[in-house]
Amino acid sequence: MLEKEKNCKEHFNDKAVRLIKVLQEQMDAIEQEIKERIDKDKELKKKAQIISSVKPVGQKTTMTLLACMPELGIANRREIAALAGLAPYADADDRGTAYKRRKTFVGRPIVKRLLFMCAMVAIKNNCNLKAFYETLYKQRQT
Repeated sequence: MLEKEKNCKEHFNDKAVRLIKVLQEQMDAIEQEIKERIDKDKELKKKAQIISSVKPVGQKTTMTLLACMPELGIANRREIAALAGLAPYADADDRGTAYKRRKTFVGRPIVKRLLFMCAMVAIKNNCNLKAFYETLYKQRQT
């Protein structure tokens, strides 16, 4: 809702400016409460430190992952990839035969979008990940 109001700049009036201010204050209050809850809980604090140790992951990303993926630290990497919608599954037709292409579907869309954006930032800023991405991209083209 906040982004919608900000994008209507040409139609701004006093009401819209006040609404944006109220929404921003509410978001700041919610973020502050989340930070306080993370700081109070030892387990959440440990998970937050691990998540934020990865370079492109910031504070908001960490908070979102902790809120949307409570399985972090409990489930294994394959289960986490499936829950996030990142694990490719073979798509089968009505006869039960699998196609060659595998697809990622299902999963948690917020987490999937968030991790995609982190991956794009990492590819831009980390030369090792950029080289790995380019290798995978070239393999896909052939």
